[in-house]
Amino acid sequence: MSDRLSTEISQATETEICWRGQDLITDILGKRDFAETMYLLLTGRFPESWERKILDACLVTLMEHGLTPHAIVSRLVADSNPDQVQVAMAAGLTCVGDVFAGTMEGAGRLLQEGLAAEVRAVWCDETAAAYRRARLPLPGFGHPLHKPDDPRSPRLFALARDAGAPGSAIDLLEQFGAAVDAAYGRHLTINATGAIAALLLEIGIAPSIMRAIAVTSRAAGLTAHIAEDQRTRSGRRIWTLVENEFAYTGELNSNHPLAECFQTARGLFRLPVGEAIAMQRDRVKSAARVFAILEFFSEHRQPARMHEMTASLGYPVSSMTALLRTMVSLGYLEFDPDTHRYFPAPRLTRLTNWMDASGYEQTVVLDAMHRLRECAGEPVVLGTQEGLHLEYVVSLHRYEGTNSHIKAGTRRLMIQNGIGWMMLSRQPFSEAISIYRQTVTRGLLRADDYDEAAFAATLQAHAATDISVLHARHLCAPTAHWNASMVSTLIPAPEGHHRSLGVGLHGPTDRITAKVEMLSALLRELVVDLKRQL
Repeated sequence: MSDRLSTEISQATETEICWRGQDLITDILGKRDFAETMYLLLTGRFPESWERKILDACLVTLMEHGLTPHAIVSRLVADSNPDQVQVAMAAGLTCVGDVFAGTMEGAGRLLQEGLAAEVRAVWCDETAAAYRRARLPLPGFGHPLHKPDDPRSPRLFALARDAGAPGSAIDLLEQFGAAVDAAYGRHLTINATGAIAALLLEIGIAPSIMRAIAVTSRAAGLTAHIAEDQRTRSGRRIWTLVENEFAYTGELNSNHPLAECFQTARGLFRLPVGEAIAMQRDRVKSAARVFAILEFFSEHRQPARMHEMTASLGYPVSSMTALLRTMVSLGYLEFDPDTHRYFPAPRLTRLTNWMDASGYEQTVVLDAMHRLRECAGEPVVLGTQEGLHLEYVVSLHRYEGTNSHIKAGTRRLMIQNGIGWMMLSRQPFSEAISIYRQTVTRGLLRADDYDEAAFAATLQAHAATDISVLHARHLCAPTAHWNASMVSTLIPAPEGHHRSLGVGLHGPTDRITAKVEMLSALLRELVVDLKRQL
């Protein structure tokens, strides 16, 4: 064997450029596209038609996904090195890894192992259980934004099958997905990188090189981000926003003229110095803006991101950042770090609930809910209708074990929970069907997924009972825990009470199902007890 360095990929001479035995000028240019040529360089042959379609789909899918760390880093570096585009692109591509965009490598290795298993069903069950026990991240599964399912994955599977892929890796991934759901007791979506891992295995791409496919794809998307930053200088604004998010928590020199003001503000709100001083100077304007933020939520009735509120209200980003952070720290807003959305906290409701003359919900009903939780050993919620939604106004957690994930103030569509169905079934049909139609018209539900006939059938079923038993996995568009269930009923209210009420007991499906008769009996006893107190 010769020690001379060699390559099979390409050669260039004075008159020819040869790639894997193909002449660039006569065999490739104008005859082969990017995906075909990339496959040639990787494997030594041009792909079959179905292989080309699959590789092209993979490259397109991962090209862009919004303001991810890749894009943010590229924009920041582009602002710092405006004449060095390649530096900005390279910096963004370093974010392709085990967390973002590059997880198809781990998923590919898993699937490769499963394809070699003697009994694939056993491998699926054992591997899913092992990851669950070890509490390890499962490559190719889960997504912080796309729930309950990543919309890209089923499309990629369908495209590959239609193109003529053998399908063994895709079939295995879907089988493994079912085993994962069973092992975890909830649904974990197969994300796009997991789907791409299966597709790349179908066309013979080894897991060790799959991440390079992601890098190639994402480079195209970053080109667009860098070009936009050259026009908008967004990197400078990103820097300012991040700087405003960080509060200095060290000590100031005691002789500093602003030390006392800063220490007071920092102790209350943990704000940067500039924001603390601004709030001291501009309290009246800030108070008005706080009420405007609350009015924004009253009008929109759903969680919102900071940029949505800023665009709607026209306030400076720095001021909005300070106000939102303060309202969260004081307990008047809740912030979801996974979705970066804000929503009014239950504390706001408690500020005015004393104005309810009867005090019925905060005394009689709340006491009854505490007793119900003691007897049932399950979380209890109190719900009321708010337009197209059912709002959980009180949520009592379970004392131990698997606990409630429903927070007071959470809203679900009326046709997506048992209490809502019970309320709708007691309304005139014209009013109930109007709720359904408005839900569809506003794009909150697809009529193709749940038509009027299905709605009417479910409504009739609830009209014939005093207890609703609903499982999240059976909903047309699950918004709750995939493996959760709720047993619920309507409760009486005193004459003149301003809203209808329902109570529900919820928890993991297997636990709720095992004692559904007991829970139903307890809810009926609750209704009887409340009627006696009216």
